Amino acid sequence: MTCWNSIVEINFSVHKESHANMKKDTVVPLRQPEGKDLLSTMLRAGAQRLIAEALQAESATVVRAAADWSKQTRAEAVSGD
Repeated sequence: MTCWNSIVEINFSVHKESHANMKKDTVVPLRQPEGKDLLSTMLRAGAQRLIAEALQAESATVVRAAADWSKQTRAEAVSGD
């Protein structure tokens, strides 16, 4: 018996013990863009995006904290405290 799908042809034969045996397979390798693993590329891009977003949020926090400190320092200098 031969089974077909769009990628693999498998020939099964039944032995005396009545179990299937695969004789031949013609698996077509998955083409990868530019020799890179597609999943790894997607994960790397997602990780880089998350790191960039985290750095932007952190730098915005630092800038706000510096601005608040500067305002407080000026206010204290003017009031003489």
